[in-house]
Amino acid sequence: MYEVTASIVIYKNDSDELLKVIHSFLNTDMKVRLYLIDNSPSDDIKPILPNDDRIEYQFVGENLGFGKAHNIALRKIKGLSPYHLILNPDIYFEPDVVEQLISYMNENTNVGLITPDIFLPTGERAFSCRSLPAPSTLIKRRLFPSSVKDVYKDIVYDHPVSSPWVSGCFMMVRTSILESVGLFDERFFMYCEDVDISRRVHSCGFDIVCYPLVKAIHASHRDSAHSFKMLSIHVFSAIKYFNKWGWIFDDEREKINSEMAEKLKIKS
Repeated sequence: MYEVTASIVIYKNDSDELLKVIHSFLNTDMKVRLYLIDNSPSDDIKPILPNDDRIEYQFVGENLGFGKAHNIALRKIKGLSPYHLILNPDIYFEPDVVEQLISYMNENTNVGLITPDIFLPTGERAFSCRSLPAPSTLIKRRLFPSSVKDVYKDIVYDHPVSSPWVSGCFMMVRTSILESVGLFDERFFMYCEDVDISRRVHSCGFDIVCYPLVKAIHASHRDSAHSFKMLSIHVFSAIKYFNKWGWIFDDEREKINSEMAEKLKIKS
């Protein structure tokens, strides 16, 4: 039995960045296990990985996508750990971050997902929690980013904040809820899978929290902003997401966003 497990999906990543997140997670006295799922076309990264028996490396040999690759690890950890951490290969954090998140979840048993406050290397807050998006939100965010209004941009992050969804770059899940919630929806190759699984956590009656008393740094290369291929993947994922949950008419979206906004007012 582990105190926490984690998984990182690799795809031709920068080796220095990858080692940084690996050491961030393993720099602890807790009993942990780290699953590295390698979607790269070759296993060139394997020789540079730390020689640590807490690491389990699996070379897939094809690009399965984000959610499907993380699901490989999630299927392995059933009954092995109360918490599992989804990590991007371009994020890093201090040693006590995971311990503090676990402590908060131990004390708040209705929390199903949690994330720390995420910052860019520039020191700018990444706003890893947001309201559930409508189609117009994504269009505005792409074409007119300054016009996008979100209650999560205007609050003071000095206490735990309930959120409709949190970014998949650092997402700690209570493993006992996966039986009810399910794993990542493998129809999403990349993008929107974090919004989708967050909605399912809400649907099963669990809370999602941004815990700003600890932080992580996300390099956030924003590939879809610089690559037409990644932009196309993002667009197709968004189409699948809205086909699944609703485009213009989505009562659950409005209900969740309203409930979370009301919680923010009460906390303030």
